[in-house]
Amino acid sequence: MKKLVTVFAACAVAGMAMAQADSNIVGYTKVDPFNQYGAAWAGQNFVKCGGGSIQLTEMLDASALVAGDVIQFWDNKSVAYFGYMWTGGGWEDPDLNEVGTDIPDIDVSNSMGFFAQTVNPVTLAGEVSTNVTEVSLEAGGNLVSSLFPVPFDLDKCDFSALTPGDTIQVWDTTGLAWVMYMWTGAGFEDAELEEVTGVIAQPGEPFFVTVTGGTSYTQTPPTL
Repeated sequence: MKKLVTVFAACAVAGMAMAQADSNIVGYTKVDPFNQYGAAWAGQNFVKCGGGSIQLTEMLDASALVAGDVIQFWDNKSVAYFGYMWTGGGWEDPDLNEVGTDIPDIDVSNSMGFFAQTVNPVTLAGEVSTNVTEVSLEAGGNLVSSLFPVPFDLDKCDFSALTPGDTIQVWDTTGLAWVMYMWTGAGFEDAELEEVTGVIAQPGEPFFVTVTGGTSYTQTPPTL
């Protein structure tokens, strides 16, 4: 099992977003600071080295954070974002409870999307899963991202468990609007009823998958 610093080092030496470190494939994605919306989209493309979910308290290098930085997650049930603020020594919720001390740590599971409101660029790193992985979806909107530090490719996924009428919404940074693709039962169609295939989002760009009932899809890992 390797520590997070090994992940950063392996990728830095290789000069790439994914690298081989012993028997583990490790990688990183960079999240830029504030944009015109006051936050940057981000997505968890990794698992903890050795397996399992990366937790909020270990997700980011504290040296890159500034007091007042915020991470916001999407709550499917309340249909709203909820955030945690960096105090300079840890993360606190709006009630000033310290994460990992006053309240349990937060699992930032593989494929989880979120907002990062940081002054400085931050880097997400971890082990890259090599398995075809299932992403569980709750009824309603789910903010997700690619499971791996590669673009999200519809052709590398199995959406057969979805219900016709379920949708994917991707933010168009050029048109500054949400673009919706609807599942027909055989594939996705855009607003003009044209079939949509291939890459629809980059590694650090989360998107909403809105479903009528609890379901899932799978994504196939990249071939290195």
